Amino acid sequence: MKILRTFLLATLFNAALSFCQNGTSDIEDLGLNLYLPSFEAQLSIGFNYDLLKSPLEVSFEQPRGFFGFNVPVEQTLDLKSFTSYMDPATDDIFNDTALIKNGDDFKPRAGARQNPNITVSVDVPMIGGVASFSNIQNFYMNYQTMLGNPNILLNPNFDSMGVSFLLRGTLNVPLTLAMSWETMTFSYAFRYNKWLTAALSLHRHVFSVDLRGKVDADLLGRYKIDVSQGNEGSGIDLKPIEGELDYSSERVHGLVYGYYDAAVWSPSLALEAWRFSMVARFGLKTRAKGNLVASYSLPFFIDPETFKPIFDSTNVDVFNDPEIRIGLQTNATDSITYTTTRTVNGKTRESDLEWRMPTGLTMNFEAVRDHISFSYTKIFGDVGMKLDRIVKVRNTIEGDTTIPVEKDSVFLDIAFKVDHVIMTRLALYHAYLNLGIFGMDLQSGKHKNILSKAMKDMRLGDLAMLPVINLGTVLGTRWQLLFEADILPLPAVRSGVFYHF
Repeated sequence: MKILRTFLLATLFNAALSFCQNGTSDIEDLGLNLYLPSFEAQLSIGFNYDLLKSPLEVSFEQPRGFFGFNVPVEQTLDLKSFTSYMDPATDDIFNDTALIKNGDDFKPRAGARQNPNITVSVDVPMIGGVASFSNIQNFYMNYQTMLGNPNILLNPNFDSMGVSFLLRGTLNVPLTLAMSWETMTFSYAFRYNKWLTAALSLHRHVFSVDLRGKVDADLLGRYKIDVSQGNEGSGIDLKPIEGELDYSSERVHGLVYGYYDAAVWSPSLALEAWRFSMVARFGLKTRAKGNLVASYSLPFFIDPETFKPIFDSTNVDVFNDPEIRIGLQTNATDSITYTTTRTVNGKTRESDLEWRMPTGLTMNFEAVRDHISFSYTKIFGDVGMKLDRIVKVRNTIEGDTTIPVEKDSVFLDIAFKVDHVIMTRLALYHAYLNLGIFGMDLQSGKHKNILSKAMKDMRLGDLAMLPVINLGTVLGTRWQLLFEADILPLPAVRSGVFYHF
């Protein structure tokens, strides 16, 4: 996920801070005045539990229709506490008053909630069995964030070394990422006798990914450098230089755009014998068509891939470097572009996005029919996206001249794995309670087991262990009202209406 990680780390505020400081203890001596940066994030995730419904759960007696939806419950997260829990060393970043002149804490916050999703299904008894149709919005994720700083003022005190530097302005980096997965299902369940039932389903999955972002900067300043003091007789011609710094949106800017979609079919099989049942959902791998472009530029003294300063500006000898002087005089920038568009044998081609879904096997046993059941689901594979053959082009811009620096290729590979889903269902009259746990983990490129490494005290095998708690009731006869409260892992209130024709 190098492209997204690089773009999201476009914290020019932090990079400029590093450029002008030599350790946090020296910041006040350098005369650096900072204002609190801003960070706002909103994560909406909608996961539809109807996706896990067995194709055997149909009405063999009469036609039935269902319309269901959920009502999101938003949660706010204090990122300061969260990151301190993940890595205690980050607490210094948020609490170091040497970094923040007004003494206030940096309190970044984020929100998370279930996103609304809808289920429509119809069961019709026919030809000795039940034909079913459903359309389920399985998963939707919308991530919106705003990084930036509304008032950057960098004014280090280098006068005693013959250097004065002033840079101030604003920085905003909005980003939006949306992912969706929707499934249309045609199914037929056949009951051979009261002890044996089988079902076959065909699913049409539609996936989409939409990514949009922008870097909007307005940084202006002035510099004056005369480092000839104390260097007479060194043989170096150190002429004083001075000029304007112009890193406004015309020179420092960026954008990211990407869109991919795909549609593919997959089958599933189900079999019930006495109180035992088994559901096999087959995985898939497909190529989604689309394109991705991420391009941005930064001041030349910031590495566009790591966002770290390329030299220690507190060392006065740095300003003896002709390249540094030329960079300041020309307001030079470094730019980098990632694109999936490439030329092969004179033809333009786009790299497809690989989308994969795992195979799942669920085994269920009803200890007390219609009242107590236990299930275990084993997942083979992961849910992942992979985008290879991404062209990376890096340039240095001095004045109006663009100088090629590097051309390479990178790839994007992200995935999350869910496994060992253990559930207990308790039902009495019209009410039910589901309790369980499952393992989950994330990976990005070579970084594996991201979640389990952070949750060392809650593991299920090699995965992070997450609980599941939801309860609900169904009220009515011909018209039935469903009410369900999902408590963990993400809270939501689900509702719906059954109608028996």
